[in-house]
Amino acid sequence: MKVIRLHQPGRRLVTFGGTTGRATEVDIRHVYWNQISILGTTMGSPREFAAMLQLYEAGRVKPVVDSVFPLRDAPAAHRRMDAGQQFGKIVLVP
Repeated sequence: MKVIRLHQPGRRLVTFGGTTGRATEVDIRHVYWNQISILGTTMGSPREFAAMLQLYEAGRVKPVVDSVFPLRDAPAAHRRMDAGQQFGKIVLVP
């Protein structure tokens, strides 16, 4: 997990939604020597989700979209996701 090397000592890495895809390896020594904390979660509560939607509607949160596929190309979108090639969300449109 190369992103850990970008963190300054004493910082926190927060990750969510990473429950699928390929497994990653972490050089745990970097985490220990730099006192980095890692916090992972799958999702928040319904109240937190509603608050996030309000931020999005106000333009204060911008989702990262990796790629957009037509629905007929859903198998290609799944292959991209399964290969762990995306950075951000993959969107399917009708």
